[in-house]
Amino acid sequence: MSKQCEMLRRRGLSGVALTALAFCVAVAPAFAQVDKGSGAKAPPKPSVKVEAKPAGPAPKILVDKETHEFGEVWVGAKVNHTFEVRNTGNAVLNITKVKPSCGCTVASQYDKTIEPGGVGKIPVTIDTARLKSKITKTITVSSNDPVKGSYRLTVSGTVKQRFTIDPARGGSFGRIKPDEQLERRLTLTNNMGEPATLSLPAAKAGVFSAELVEKTPGEVYEVVIRSNPPYAEKVNRGNFKLSTSLDDKATVDLAVSAYVPPLVEVTPPQVVIPKAQATARQQSVRVKFNSSAPRKVLSATTDAPGVEIEIKEVAQSHYNVILGLPANYAPPASGHKLTIKTDDPKNPQQIVAISPTRAAARKAPQRPAMQLSGKPVPNATFALADGTPISTAEMKEDATVVMFYASWCGFCKRTIPKLDEYSKSYEGKSTQFLCVSMDQLKEDGATGKRAKSKKYVTDQWTTIGGSLAQAFDSTKAGSTAFKVQSFPTMFLFGKGGKVERVYVGGGAANDGSLKRDIDTLLAGKKLPPQEVAPAVAAKRPQRPAMQMAGKNVPIGTFKVAADDSTAALAGAEEEATLAFFYASWCGYCKKALPKLSEMATSYAGKPVKFVGVNQDIIVDQLDPANRRAKTKDQVTKQWSDLGAKFSQWLDPNKIGRDAFKVSSFPTMFLIGKSGKVEKVYVGGGAVNDGSMKKDIDTLLSGKSLLAPAPAGAPITITPRK
Repeated sequence: MSKQCEMLRRRGLSGVALTALAFCVAVAPAFAQVDKGSGAKAPPKPSVKVEAKPAGPAPKILVDKETHEFGEVWVGAKVNHTFEVRNTGNAVLNITKVKPSCGCTVASQYDKTIEPGGVGKIPVTIDTARLKSKITKTITVSSNDPVKGSYRLTVSGTVKQRFTIDPARGGSFGRIKPDEQLERRLTLTNNMGEPATLSLPAAKAGVFSAELVEKTPGEVYEVVIRSNPPYAEKVNRGNFKLSTSLDDKATVDLAVSAYVPPLVEVTPPQVVIPKAQATARQQSVRVKFNSSAPRKVLSATTDAPGVEIEIKEVAQSHYNVILGLPANYAPPASGHKLTIKTDDPKNPQQIVAISPTRAAARKAPQRPAMQLSGKPVPNATFALADGTPISTAEMKEDATVVMFYASWCGFCKRTIPKLDEYSKSYEGKSTQFLCVSMDQLKEDGATGKRAKSKKYVTDQWTTIGGSLAQAFDSTKAGSTAFKVQSFPTMFLFGKGGKVERVYVGGGAANDGSLKRDIDTLLAGKKLPPQEVAPAVAAKRPQRPAMQMAGKNVPIGTFKVAADDSTAALAGAEEEATLAFFYASWCGYCKKALPKLSEMATSYAGKPVKFVGVNQDIIVDQLDPANRRAKTKDQVTKQWSDLGAKFSQWLDPNKIGRDAFKVSSFPTMFLIGKSGKVEKVYVGGGAVNDGSMKKDIDTLLSGKSLLAPAPAGAPITITPRK
């Protein structure tokens, strides 16, 4: 408002004055646009953004309350809340995805479709077992709302700790030496407002032990944690769960850890030399001894011509080995090596490779599935979502598309809707479309990170699969027959029962080439042969266990799970002994075990012995940081649940695994009466294809699977220190 208007208002004038006042109010905006100094107009006010309305009917997502504050809860409690989502549009609202910000937040069983004017629910659960203090978790909700495609929901609150742990880092020892024993003392102070008695059900967790001392009854406790060598290299973890007198669920978790470097730490483990340079230069290799006893580098030599070596002691047990590289030096493609000798009795020699920078050109792998192009369609049977079997032998349409996919595969999720469009466009024609899920299902015992429940996979399919038929291949027999190694992999069959095309990846569905190939077959024409690179025999890694074939069985004992007695594989009187080294978490082991049990039963009454040697990390108390660690009760129960009909042995110190050189599961050894390892099987293939049974029958007939060779000395198992 101008100064004149303000003066009139203060004097309380009426009549003409009011008219003048009205005039002032009317013209004030016009004056406000003028800068008296320059006469230039002031910048106009920003325009209001108007959202474009979608053409035609459309859904509209609205969440009245996007944030939920749950207040305070004790650690370990589960926070449950249900968000309400309204559809204020005039078309069906599809909730396509609900993505929590972390694994501790679970949103499940939410309403996926909401009618116009309807309300849907999104239940959210937060597990606070590993949370503390103030937390904020978000859940992103994606939908088909054309204006606001995603919504962010928030859950926040405070997670209270029943006991304060001092120091705050708890049982973290940090970096320790491989042969030292350390101790940490933690003070636990009660925060619950009432006395609580703590107890320590298990005093050991991995390489750690704990002792609980009550300082002030019901209020203050001290936990003494000790690290006990020998340790595993790198990270060692454990967890102590203290129980309280208040509630079985009101526990206190103490996570402990220690990083253990190797006894002799060489950095870098490989020396990469740039291209030859006109001037001399140096390259340094650090050697650090991490043992408690002082150690020395005795010598260092190299086969690289013209390279001089100097050894410098930086500190006690810490050395720099300096390579003096002459002008124009570059290692050949095969490389050179630096040999460092030490006085460490367990590591007397360290080899450091000296390599060129030139790397071999990376070639795209030749997918084995491509080799099926032009060949008869493999005979495989899958199970539809409702359990109905469907066989490739019954697929006689002019064009059949079978795609192998996984629910977690991003390329698959982008390809499936396109394939769904094709299926609808060919409705009424001689075509068939089938998508085979290769997910590892929890119902089949899968426990890996990518393991899904069957409901999860079928629910996802409802969202992205549309009219396509969905099937499962839980035994992986189909994917094995089709040589599928990556997702998505698609096969186009012709009426003649041959694989006309193999497509690795989803490109053919998106660029139109798959549609052109289908149209060609529907027109009664033949597709030209697919260009496929010649098959290259894949070199399977030579597992160390394979070296045991022909050698005497290692001498040593295991623990029989049933009664804790000891048993040995050496000196067996049976004509044939099959030792099955396995782990409870190994999916291939669980698939092979029932078949192996059938085989063991078929040899009842014959001089054949089957033994399962469990290779799990056996602990007294479960450790959340090590999901693969199991209790004895867990591994014996699983053995029974899987229907195993032969003896189960334990190898808690891993002395058997070391002596038998087992590096993957399952690994099986067929032992003859002579005390030699007649054959080694890596993986479960020999159980399923009948070759193992043939080998056992050969031994029962009095023949050996080995070429005649002089007897060797027995191998002695030495327990780890």
